[in-house]
Amino acid sequence: MKKIILILLLVVSTGALAQKGSVYIGGALGYTSDNYKIAPEAGYWMAETLQLGAVLSYEKSTTANVDTKTFKPHVYFRKFYAMSDKFSLYAGANARYVSTDVAGVSSSYFDAFVDLGFAYSLADRWGVVGRVASIGLLQEEFTIDFDMSKQPLFNVGIYYTIKQ
Repeated sequence: MKKIILILLLVVSTGALAQKGSVYIGGALGYTSDNYKIAPEAGYWMAETLQLGAVLSYEKSTTANVDTKTFKPHVYFRKFYAMSDKFSLYAGANARYVSTDVAGVSSSYFDAFVDLGFAYSLADRWGVVGRVASIGLLQEEFTIDFDMSKQPLFNVGIYYTIKQ
């Protein structure tokens, strides 16, 4: 069940397709008893099926009384393929810098990966996007991830497309 929920709500974005020149805003939130995440996001529709976006993600978790803080600025480019008026699939290219502080000890690394997912338009300007797979350099290792095992949080968010 957790995998299904993560697939459906992992990343939230604009509707299935939008007008060229549209801007969207939104983000993702996640919370468990020992972990939270906030990830505001904004982007631009370069064409009806081409999206360019950026995320500023911050996470904090506590395990065995040890605090971990993670900051992850992230940029992406997505190509959407319409399956119907409301539903589409996408393939994206992503670059993300990850900076982590564990009990005062800092480290950082760079992720570069391709992701696959879907988008569903809830209404004219509202929608959700879910990531179902990531392939590439994740957490300093080449990873093919179809179950999103590197995603520890249940994320919920909603996006709004601002039309020109």
